[in-house]
Amino acid sequence: MQLKRNFKRIVIMLTIALLVSACSAKNTHRSTTSDPVKNIHINKAELAQLQHSAEQWQNAQPKVEKLLELESKLAQLSVNLKQIEQQKAANTQQVETIFNLTELPAKPVTLFALQVAAFKDKQTTLNALTQLKQQAPDIITATLVVNIEPAIVQNTRFYRLKLGAYKTKSEALEACQALMQQQINCFVSNYTADKT
Repeated sequence: MQLKRNFKRIVIMLTIALLVSACSAKNTHRSTTSDPVKNIHINKAELAQLQHSAEQWQNAQPKVEKLLELESKLAQLSVNLKQIEQQKAANTQQVETIFNLTELPAKPVTLFALQVAAFKDKQTTLNALTQLKQQAPDIITATLVVNIEPAIVQNTRFYRLKLGAYKTKSEALEACQALMQQQINCFVSNYTADKT
């Protein structure tokens, strides 16, 4: 604020100084043409004050220009901040709409599977699956859930071959009976997601 007041004073005094110098230039030019001249007289104190003000302006000018540049940058930052806040508000509304958890479908509960084999080697387990597909192609199809579950039994890793995903134990027992008719041994076990 004080800088602005000083700036205004400096501008006024510079304007006066320019008028004075312009008038004195006109006086010398007009004195040769014999026109009446109006002189402006200032005393030494006023001249010293004008010179001091001009010097202050020259010293302050780069700082004033820097302040004006900073003011411009602050205004742009303010505009950018408002835009970011508006985008954030819009994104928040979209997220609330997209992730309405009450509308998600319930995941079907699967509790049972049929264990048909267990081997210490994963590749052997995969080979057994291939043989079972050949033995009972009508039962072991591409749509049947196949799960190889790693398990540690007495400090030894086994790979359990499990087939199917059944909601009830009676469904699992019925499927096990169908496999036994194809000479495939099985028993009902807990269903586990593929951990391989």
